[in-house]
Amino acid sequence: MPTDPERIGQLREKMLEHLEAALAIADETQDGDAGFRIEQALDYVRAAHWPTLDPNLEIFRKGKL
Repeated sequence: MPTDPERIGQLREKMLEHLEAALAIADETQDGDAGFRIEQALDYVRAAHWPTLDPNLEIFRKGKL
């Protein structure tokens, strides 16, 4: 079942909230390994949430920036 882009964004936001809460718990329990893995997951979700910019966009051409 395809999900619309707005819903995907909402779900990613919720995922980030849960991962940030899990990271806080890992920090509180001083579980460094879990904290490291949660930070990796956060990086992955954040990268998917904000796609990279295309270097061929007009604003990146010489003299535009």
